[in-house]
Amino acid sequence: MRLHGDRRPTGNPVYRKDGSTALFTGSDNEVWSYGTKAYEILINYIKLRELLRPYIRSLMLDAHENGAPVMRPMFFEFADDKESWLLKDQYMFGPDILVAPILEPKAVSRQVYLPVGAEWTELHSGKKYPGGKTITAEAPLEIIPVFLKNNSHAEIIGSI
Repeated sequence: MRLHGDRRPTGNPVYRKDGSTALFTGSDNEVWSYGTKAYEILINYIKLRELLRPYIRSLMLDAHENGAPVMRPMFFEFADDKESWLLKDQYMFGPDILVAPILEPKAVSRQVYLPVGAEWTELHSGKKYPGGKTITAEAPLEIIPVFLKNNSHAEIIGSI
């Protein structure tokens, strides 16, 4: 997780030698800059990233050595599941982690398809679901719907 991006202009632009503006942003961008509520959420996800560090390293090695994408369309892992070919708004993070990001403003839940061929464990609650069904996942601001395939990485369940 890196905090790059543009924030509102600072009012003190930096200029190049030719007089053109070099920087049009510069407001604070640290996790504590977004307020107390956002800080707690961001800290939880930073801790999760640290717990996933060995998994992420293995994904990067696989990408380097074999060309496997780190972020994968659902059909990449579940080619035999016809529904997986139709999904456009959820993805696999490597072979074991299903991510269903929130794409609608103010949404507090979303539909998530859990592919056939695996049991799925919801990261934030530890609740288990069989594959081959669509569920409604809770998605308040502090929860990104994430599911672990076949209880992989059980040590991180409930960590956020």
